[in-house]
Parts: sequence; C-alpha cells; structure tokens
Amino acid sequence: MAGFLKWVKNSYRYLRRQFNRVRYIHIPIFLEKRRLATYTDGVIEVLTGARPETTRKYALFVLYPSDDTIDNSVLRAFDALNRADVNILVLANVKLGEKALSQIRDKVWRIVHRRNIGFDFGAYKDGVKYLAAERPDAERVLLMNDSVFYASPGLDDFIARLLDGADAISAFENWGEGYHLQSFAVGVSGEAFRHPAFQSFWQSYLPVNNRIHAIESGEKKLSDALLRAAKSSCVIYSVAELTQRMQNDASGELVEDYVIPMQWRKLINSNAQGELQPRADFRIADKYLTLADAVNATSTIHSGAFLFPYFMKCPIYKKDLVYRQRFQFWELSKLTEKTMPPNEHVEFMLMLRQRGDHKRLPRKLLRQYEIGVK
Repeated sequence: MAGFLKWVKNSYRYLRRQFNRVRYIHIPIFLEKRRLATYTDGVIEVLTGARPETTRKYALFVLYPSDDTIDNSVLRAFDALNRADVNILVLANVKLGEKALSQIRDKVWRIVHRRNIGFDFGAYKDGVKYLAAERPDAERVLLMNDSVFYASPGLDDFIARLLDGADAISAFENWGEGYHLQSFAVGVSGEAFRHPAFQSFWQSYLPVNNRIHAIESGEKKLSDALLRAAKSSCVIYSVAELTQRMQNDASGELVEDYVIPMQWRKLINSNAQGELQPRADFRIADKYLTLADAVNATSTIHSGAFLFPYFMKCPIYKKDLVYRQRFQFWELSKLTEKTMPPNEHVEFMLMLRQRGDHKRLPRKLLRQYEIGVK
C-alpha cells in the first residue's frame, strides 16, 4: 500500500510539472513568438556619452537598475573597461534617470534606452544590430551584463583575458545541462562578430520574455553560432584549470564542506555508509577530482562560486546563488569574506538580501520557479 501511495504521489507531481511546463513555457513562448514576428528592435533613444572613442574595442553592457542608481559593482566593471580602452555601449532595459546618467556618462561611449523586451538577450540583439551598423570595423566585442557582481580582485586581468586573441572567449562554460558558453561575459573577435553565423543568429532571434526561451533558444544557440563563427576559442575559468590549481595547492589549509552547492555535498564528504565526515577531515588538496566532478555537473559559476575566486582570482559572482538554492546566505557571507574587500563584501551581501530566496514567492510564481521560469 505504501508503494502504491508513493507511486500516486510521484505521478501527481510529474503530471503537475508537465502541466505547468505547458502553461508557463510552451504556450507563452508560442504566443510571444507570434506577437514578435515583425520585431525589428526595441530602441527608444540613443545618447552620446562623454568618453572619447579611442579604439575599436567595444563592450555591449546590459543594465537593468532597480532604482535611479548604478551599483558600485557595475561602476567597477566600467572603470576596468575604461582602463583597458574599451568603448562601452550601455544597453539600458529601463530609462535611466539623471542621477544614474551622471554616474556613467563620463565612463561610456553611447547609451541606448530600449523597451524592456527579452531580458539581456533582447538587449544584446539590439546592441549587436546597432554596433554592426555603426562600427562594422570593430576589432573586439564583449557581451556583458549586470546579472553578476563584479569584485575588484582579479577584475583587470579578467577584462584583459576577455580581450585576448581567441575568436570566442567566455568566462564560464556549462557541460552539465547541454553544452554551451555562458553568456553573461563573452569576448568575440571582429571576424567572428561579422561572421554570417553570428549575425544571422541575432537577426533571427526573437526576444521572448521567458527565461527558458532565453536559455534554450538564446544562450545555447548563441554558443553554437559563435563556435561556428570562431577559428579559436577558450574559457577563462574552466574546471580543467581549477582542478590543476587545486591539485597544486600546497597550503594545507582546510576548506569547509560547503564550498560546493548543497545538493552535491554527499558526493564530496561521505564515507561508505553515506554519513557526513567531520569538516576537519575535509582537505581540498586530497579531494580535487571529486570536487571537479561536482563543479562540472551544472552551471560552473554557480557550483564553483567560491572555488573559482579562491583559486583563480575570478572577480564575478552570480547574484542568485541563494535564490537558486545553491548556498545558504550565511555560507556565502563567510566564504566571500576571504575573496573580496570588506566594503565589496557588504555590497554583495546587501544584493543577496534584496533578492531573497524562493520561499517568499506566491504560489503561482513558485510553480514557475519550480520549472525554471522564475
């Protein structure tokens, strides 16, 4: 009887999930595609920034500030791009007020105000179209956005590596959920930017307001198009390099068992009976192969949120680490004290608190969260 009840419960959960996928993914995407069939762009106006254009290197940087203030995180990224002589094309998914404009006007080349259509990928589409028309001789193009927190340690090196010689450079890649380069930080050569595969992807992409569409039809298909356009590629923060750094670590420092997401910890720190070992017995240098497997199993910037900054001086952190149930807030608070200055740590903790967790979502949004829409 208990087995039958379990089967009924699991069947109900499966059917509810499938129903929600149809209701919140398939039908909305279908309707949005029809509505956007004649979409050209969402540009409202283009403003000229005060920073002179001195190179043919450009960053398409998507912003969606919650109020009329630009985060210090973004300003740090802008300053690093300025130091690298990169012309910043801001793609704002909300009309920036005078206070926000005053914060960035001296740092940027152009500011595009657009309708908030299609999240970051909708903005990228408009930015690629604009830049291809205005600067077809671009030597290097970066795709960046404010979905990540930019800390100062390692930031200049990160920008320099995005501007390196390979045709396609990504900060992170994902091998665990259908291979793709992750799109929040990508560097593209001028040749790859002008390649028909890259340009035709953006021309045909419809900026549907659905997170699943942005991942499946946006991020993954962009990755395919970019790799077809490229003659060379690299990933800055790869699991292979992380593994080597951990293997070579001779510090002997003990690292807590919560350096990887909650759902993978039993893979790391369990004995033959499946019982968790004491943290004092957990040494990263002894466990690097198992750690690499766990980090590589999903989005690596999420699963290696502490490991990449600690071992590779990665300066970027996703803002949804608590919301997506990768880590508890207190864990991130404790770990990031080791990898960023105190004032930046305070900023990051505030962002995590502002985002909160999924538990406060109303029932309808919680259903969407469970299938990855919210």
